[in-house]
Amino acid sequence: MLGLMVMGLNSHAGGLSSITDGANNYQIIFLNKTVTFVSTDWSMLTNYYSQNSTFPQANAYSIDTSFLPGVSSITNSASGTLEVRFGTTAPGPIANNGFAIAPTRVSLRGNTFYVYQLPQCYTNITDSMTNQQAPAPGTLISLFSNSALGTNCMYAPDPYATAINQVNGVV
Repeated sequence: MLGLMVMGLNSHAGGLSSITDGANNYQIIFLNKTVTFVSTDWSMLTNYYSQNSTFPQANAYSIDTSFLPGVSSITNSASGTLEVRFGTTAPGPIANNGFAIAPTRVSLRGNTFYVYQLPQCYTNITDSMTNQQAPAPGTLISLFSNSALGTNCMYAPDPYATAINQVNGVV
């Protein structure tokens, strides 16, 4: 009897695991749908900054997201960051959350440079569909590590402000 109970529990745990894996894969596929647009905007920001000493005005590189279900906006801030926001119809923990990408700030001999080739990513999207507790700030989010975004993304309760703070050198 005990053997049957253990076997039943193991098959139930395996079923939950495959459901969780399927949900995570669905979210990764959803994130991957934005990658082309994010890459295009990031490239435009890189080109602009490499030719100018200031960042472009906010929303200068805004993408029409009306044809991307679940995506409410992809646009730049006046601080040289790229902000991606998702709406209520995005899957799981992606709904009503988003991520921001910032260039890496480097200070050398009193000069500050922004390295767009070393982007930093911040998100308020969690890996868990069931855990209501947010991860600690700075925790790597595996949904992004497993996506085609090409950069790791760290948890931040307000990813947009965190990205702008990083650009401004505020810790």
